[in-house]
Amino acid sequence: MDILTRYAGDEFVAIMPMASNTMAAAVGERMRNLVEEQLFSVKSGTMIGLGLSVGFACFPDDGETTEELLTAAARNMQKDKHARKTVLTLASAPMEQIDMMT
Repeated sequence: MDILTRYAGDEFVAIMPMASNTMAAAVGERMRNLVEEQLFSVKSGTMIGLGLSVGFACFPDDGETTEELLTAAARNMQKDKHARKTVLTLASAPMEQIDMMT
């Protein structure tokens, strides 16, 4: 049985006992897409979207204890967050700035 629970602050943990790395990545992408498709009204006439960074770890490849698995998942989530911020920054940068960086 899969379990989704709030871990800390804005972090959640999904425990998927029979999931492979491929399955975990697919579930993470599906959750990211569903969250990012939604717009939320924060005040009259103002809508915002949310981003989602995902990191996962699978037993036993990424660790054998709860602590090892949570640490690996957190590290992978930080990599995902950094990669997504870099892509968003480059996508919104003026062309001149991109040309200077290459």
